[in-house]
Amino acid sequence: MAVDINFSSVIGEIFSDTTQTLNGEKYGYGENINWIGIIIPKRTAQSASCCRVMLQENPKISCDLEFHAIDGMRLCSCVQFSHIVTNKHYQITLYYLNSKNKVEKEDSINLTNITKSTMYNFKKQFYLREIMYKSENICILCKIIEIKITPVKMDISKNLMSTKCLSLYEEKKLSDFKIICDDQEIYVHKIILVCQSDVFQAMFENPMKESRDDVLVINDFELKIVELMIRYLYTDEMTEKLSEEELKQLFLIANKYNLEKLKKICLTELCSLITDYKKALNILAFFESYNFGDINDLMIQFIKDNKEILM
Repeated sequence: MAVDINFSSVIGEIFSDTTQTLNGEKYGYGENINWIGIIIPKRTAQSASCCRVMLQENPKISCDLEFHAIDGMRLCSCVQFSHIVTNKHYQITLYYLNSKNKVEKEDSINLTNITKSTMYNFKKQFYLREIMYKSENICILCKIIEIKITPVKMDISKNLMSTKCLSLYEEKKLSDFKIICDDQEIYVHKIILVCQSDVFQAMFENPMKESRDDVLVINDFELKIVELMIRYLYTDEMTEKLSEEELKQLFLIANKYNLEKLKKICLTELCSLITDYKKALNILAFFESYNFGDINDLMIQFIKDNKEILM
């Protein structure tokens, strides 16, 4: 049976040089970082050993580290969690103390959308002759860290629209234009549409049917999407939490009326929903199907920046 040791005490117990660093990181605690020191006695090294780690950001969640002997010369390792953990990304790294009393990195795995009791295996194996140290114990350190996804880097300006403009829309005061969608009439103000969209400006400046009748019929988007776009025109922001499909449709209507900032907001929100490569590639395929070349480049860079998390 492995012995788990509080990391603050394991330094003094098994490391003579407390100035060492792990992969460039000094020993110690950090936000959302879990350290555990493990000693496996020689008498149990030839059989299965296990220890439990409680995650400090959520003590109710624990994970079991297991070590299994292979042909008496090697140890393989794996980890399993006590609970389902969604929308979080963990990197688990194992280090060992070699025969020269130096800390070396052994292996690292990245996990996301963790399922209960699933065994996640480390690829590398510990060779016993390399990691036996004084008292012939096996001394291992485990680091569990929650990794945050790097967000899409975009400059989204602050809201500059007056709240009074929104009240005019909500109270249907002084409106001079009407948008019809799904047989519902939405009363708006030309000046707001023109200020936000050069597409609407061109519509009103040219002798088009919409400008003559003061009515625009939108048939290619659902009512909710149209209303979300209009509310954005008045507020210059989007606060409602939307699904992936709603964000895609809002992006398309923003593209239709040339609302660049709204497109950026939708893209940023879409990227925040990405938890793995499958989701990332699905959203990338959506943009490719509409030939958004510049967006494709941003998505590819996003995937590169987060490749370790999305694996």
